[in-house]
Amino acid sequence: MPVDFVIDAMVALAKDERAVNKTIALADPYPLTTEELCDSIAKAITNKKSVVTPPAKVVETFLKSPISPPFTGLPHSGVPYFFVPQTYDTTVCEEMLEPHGVACPPFKSYVSRLVEYVIEHPKL
Repeated sequence: MPVDFVIDAMVALAKDERAVNKTIALADPYPLTTEELCDSIAKAITNKKSVVTPPAKVVETFLKSPISPPFTGLPHSGVPYFFVPQTYDTTVCEEMLEPHGVACPPFKSYVSRLVEYVIEHPKL
């Protein structure tokens, strides 16, 4: 999610008395599936959906291989976190931020900017 959303949310919540003693998940209320994420990135790069979405087991096997860390920059210790089923309840977050006019933008609305940034900074 965009850093400006995170900052705006943190500032709004820091000033909101209703946030005291609350646990608030700053997360996308409409997260994409892996396939949707890959399609969004592919479309931003090529203006087409991804051709193939490899099965999770194939991706996991590759990410655990010796060639993966130098190629992807992801250490083996980080691999398991990509395959843990996760859900975040953003109900409280949305209720707390709505009066402040702060909302998490959809990924598809900013994916092109992410791609541009990566192209401009290839050594990330």
